Amino acid sequence: LIYAGCFASFGYNKKTLCHNLEIIINYAQLNQDLDKSLIEIEKPQIEIVNEFSKDELMAQELEVFGFYFSVHPTTKYKGQYNNIIDLLNIPNYFNKDVTTIVYIDSIKVIKTKKGEDMAFVLGSDELSKIDITLFPKTYNLYKEIKKGDILLVMGRVERRLATYQLIAQKIEVLL
Repeated sequence: LIYAGCFASFGYNKKTLCHNLEIIINYAQLNQDLDKSLIEIEKPQIEIVNEFSKDELMAQELEVFGFYFSVHPTTKYKGQYNNIIDLLNIPNYFNKDVTTIVYIDSIKVIKTKKGEDMAFVLGSDELSKIDITLFPKTYNLYKEIKKGDILLVMGRVERRLATYQLIAQKIEVLL
């Protein structure tokens, strides 16, 4: 509940609440069955600590909600590059080369008929998701990529049935 922001109205940051959680729970348990007219337990002293880092807060949001609620990990990188295409706009670039920034949600490595490794990557940004295909030649150059990485991907937009995908040609790992 703390990570979900349910206690924001108390005026303490999430890390302070986590840091003091034990004394807060103890105070609540001691107070729950007491007759307030007979006895009053002194409120605990809350030790204020600095908030979690932005990366920690984003990881907590993903853990609690299953998606990024306030800011996506790719957001801070988009302003550093020119001509970055948001994934929501990918259909406008059918059969064209684009550059985009994605967070790797998942990777599936398979063997081709020739026994070579290739990969299917599910990438996301603040607005959408896209399937990225790394054929064997490209995958061999970038096989160190992993779930949670942020990538600058240059590739060609193609369509498979009703779904747009990106055929990766060049990748740069940003994080």
